[in-house]
Amino acid sequence: MYFQERLQQLFIDSLEIKTLSMEYILPAIEEASEVLVGTLLNGGKVLTCGIGNSAINAQLLSTLLLNRFERERPGLPAICLASDAIIQSALCHEGYLQDVFAKQIQALGNPGDTLALFTTQGNHAALLQASMAAHDREMNVIVFLGEEGGDLHHVLQATDIEIQVPAQNSSRIREVHMLAVHAVCDLVDINIFGEDE
Repeated sequence: MYFQERLQQLFIDSLEIKTLSMEYILPAIEEASEVLVGTLLNGGKVLTCGIGNSAINAQLLSTLLLNRFERERPGLPAICLASDAIIQSALCHEGYLQDVFAKQIQALGNPGDTLALFTTQGNHAALLQASMAAHDREMNVIVFLGEEGGDLHHVLQATDIEIQVPAQNSSRIREVHMLAVHAVCDLVDINIFGEDE
């Protein structure tokens, strides 16, 4: 009986934070989708990254853009900087752990491209360096954060978009980030390809 109650509580907690998040993040999700649409329609690309388990949502966003979301359509240019283990291990081996994303952004990012960062805590140096590298390359920055925002919150610019989940539990934050990714992709598809028939 204990496990049933515990499982039910996990579902309840997830539903509660998703309901609470609607009030806070829907405008930011809409704004993020507009930025992505602008990037893609102007011939730009989307770069994504995240540390640890947050890299899963970074990979999800780039995959749904590049492949498809819920319908067949042409692929959209998106690259997950956290998915190439060989590049990451080479950079880390050479002592570039903090710059593991920044070096890739400096090489691949162009003005008008968009960087989407995923984090629950916002304190990892690699993400701070990534956001600064994107600013240097005159890229748009969208950040999926948790409640505190961490150090990353303090290096963002006024034009950056924060999708900030009002929670501290990392699992709940990532669950809302995944829902936000789905919502962003839905709006991108509608804005670029029209309503699905």
